[in-house]
Amino acid sequence: MWTVFWVSFWFATMIVAPNITRSTLEEENRASSLAQLLTCQSRSIIVGLGSIVAADGEQLNHIGFAFFTYEIVDLVLGSWFRLHTRDMFLHHALHILAGWLIWSNKLGSLARPLMLQEMSSIFLNSFVFVRNRYPSVADACFACFALAFAVTRLGIGTATAARFFVAGTHPMLSILVCGGSAMQWRWGVKIMDKLRRQFQRKVD
Repeated sequence: MWTVFWVSFWFATMIVAPNITRSTLEEENRASSLAQLLTCQSRSIIVGLGSIVAADGEQLNHIGFAFFTYEIVDLVLGSWFRLHTRDMFLHHALHILAGWLIWSNKLGSLARPLMLQEMSSIFLNSFVFVRNRYPSVADACFACFALAFAVTRLGIGTATAARFFVAGTHPMLSILVCGGSAMQWRWGVKIMDKLRRQFQRKVD
């Protein structure tokens, strides 16, 4: 069901793309680029909020399957429309591998905090959409993204990775999760520096 939903949403968005407010950056007006961004936003809302409200067991598995199938669909369609860099291709492949390992080993307690990280992506996708369409709200969107990133990815995500590594439940998955956490910190430093410069610009 989720695979059909993501594919349908992607192509439906491509159809309505010409009616969406145009960006001053022409690349962002491509139907395939808009479809990818808005489908990603739908994923982030469904998975991020779902990780908060879903009960353990079948409901959480359903949210996890939504995330897993999205990664596959975006990998295939993003590659078809030549939207992915090599880094993004690797990013998706690692997500798919980690997702398979988590669900094949029934590690719902690890899945929930990892999926919760999608809450920050809601604000990131919003920022990407508005920055060249409605620039007056772009700074607010980025500030919300930075705060959510700090809480869900640097805070909760790092603590989850550390606990999982210490527990030694699954060595290969521990490496993937801790490696992912290290990448988050690498990005986090850049995000916080951008936020600092943003506020400094406001003060000046």
